[in-house]
Amino acid sequence: MKTIKHNGLEWMSQDVDKKMNWNDAINYCQSLGEGWRLPTIEELQSVVDYTKLAPATKIDVPIKSNWYWSSTTPVSNTGTAWRVNLGYGYVFDPKAVTGYVWPVRDIK
Repeated sequence: MKTIKHNGLEWMSQDVDKKMNWNDAINYCQSLGEGWRLPTIEELQSVVDYTKLAPATKIDVPIKSNWYWSSTTPVSNTGTAWRVNLGYGYVFDPKAVTGYVWPVRDIK
């Protein structure tokens, strides 16, 4: 499995080519083993380049211009989780809808 390092994290060199809800996204990343997980909202925002569009990322990998899940759930509403649109860099928070997954792990 190819990976890329950015901001002290190891990202998969491509996303998962399937939309899934937040719970399935969490489970999918855990199933990869070896520390793979959904990125936090801060980690996901760290790859956004607001000067770019389609995709709006600092990392040159084949990412869709679409919504990507973070692991971050707001304290005020645990039925939601933050997502980032990597097409134009915006953040949104519905948990019940589907989004893409881009697994990350801490560099060992």
